[in-house]
Amino acid sequence: MTLLSLLGWFGTLCYLYAHARISVLGKSADPVYFGFNATAALALVISSLALMSWQPVAINLFWLMVSIASLQCWQLPKLPISNRVLFASCLLMLLIGCGMLLQGSMSGIAVWGWSSTLAFCLGYWKFSAGRLQAKHYYLLNTYAAWILLFQLYQDGNWPVFGLEVVWGFISLTAFLSTKSNDKPQ
Repeated sequence: MTLLSLLGWFGTLCYLYAHARISVLGKSADPVYFGFNATAALALVISSLALMSWQPVAINLFWLMVSIASLQCWQLPKLPISNRVLFASCLLMLLIGCGMLLQGSMSGIAVWGWSSTLAFCLGYWKFSAGRLQAKHYYLLNTYAAWILLFQLYQDGNWPVFGLEVVWGFISLTAFLSTKSNDKPQ
């Protein structure tokens, strides 16, 4: 196992701890959460860059920036996109990817990967800014984690692949156990 792969697995463990902390243990999104997210994001940016696994690079650069902003207590501005538009955009990209795959173009998997990137990034931003209910955040995370698996498999990005398998199950469990009216963490 290479040093970059070990760094990727370290990032995976940091993310899983932070995500389980809020979604399973019910802790708040506090400085510990954002610190683990920032550490994980940096580790996975480096390991994913080495693999040229672009969707995880984009996702983790974004999460690194939002985590740093949250650690600095900077107020995240409201995004000019509604939650409905976010969910509809992900669904549209999923359908476009399916259409491409049905026509024999493996580029559909990349479209799914970018759909995951959109769901993860905008979902995290809106959740961190208090603009997305926990239940919706967990649903977006479940979708984003599992739809990205196809691209990660193609890229051979095993630390992030492992992360997304577990992340998806944690998110699904949290989604199923969270009440619809729960406020953002």
